[in-house]
Amino acid sequence: MHLFCAIVYKVYDHHDVERKSPPERFVVEKVGSCSTLVAEEIFRTRPEVKDLSFLHLVRAAIVVDTVNLDPARMKTTPKDVSILERVEGLLRTEGPLPETREVLLRRLSHAKGDVSSFSTDMLIRKDVKVGQKCRSGVEER
Repeated sequence: MHLFCAIVYKVYDHHDVERKSPPERFVVEKVGSCSTLVAEEIFRTRPEVKDLSFLHLVRAAIVVDTVNLDPARMKTTPKDVSILERVEGLLRTEGPLPETREVLLRRLSHAKGDVSSFSTDMLIRKDVKVGQKCRSGVEER
């Protein structure tokens, strides 16, 4: 058995799937950010969740992946908007948001593109994805 097949519970993807019927352990839905799907599942199973690290991480991912919900990019779905608003509402119960979405997007976009500390090997491998199928139908990467 492949290393991750025994421990992977579910795979979330927000891209079109090449298969006609994904395995039961796949959750595939076209949204702007895969974090939207993960957060939706967490809110469904644990509606009381208010972990600040989780909320800040989801907020950052949705803002970056949807380019701050920019309609011109045609990535954002109503579900992305709904989850982001819920996350920000929960964060506001702890105080004001630390930065606007615009500032967050600018800061994270800069950080994503900063490869100044990368070695040559790291640069070459930066976006390489290699996978193989395991018996459960989940692709290991």
